[in-house]
Amino acid sequence: MVVETTNFHLCQSVRAGIRNQLISTDALKVTERFTRVSAQDIKYEFSMDDPAVYSEVSRAETPMRKNTDTICE
Repeated sequence: MVVETTNFHLCQSVRAGIRNQLISTDALKVTERFTRVSAQDIKYEFSMDDPAVYSEVSRAETPMRKNTDTICE
């Protein structure tokens, strides 16, 4: 599954850790990819593209494992 998100509000900031803040403009586009690699695992990838601020697209990925525990949000 691919999710593309645009139209971020300029007063919102994207937090990249407790001390870091990602600078962005209204041109920011975040693309997320969820790829099932097994019955228990999903590979989560995301990219952040804002050509008005950065010269390269930022990318990261992390594995996600099925959890049968109760999750409280």
